[in-house]
Amino acid sequence: MGEQLRAIVCGATFGALYAQALLREETPYKLAGIVGRGHHQSESLAKN
Repeated sequence: MGEQLRAIVCGATFGALYAQALLREETPYKLAGIVGRGHHQSESLAKN
């Protein structure tokens, strides 16, 4: 298989669920980044 497709997550509320899914081994995607407004939830998600 070639290079993994990269994806970004927008927002931290539902975005946390999407980020968890993207971090699973069986997904063909790689989490490339998180877009947020600087809220503490966004910052916490990015650190984890």
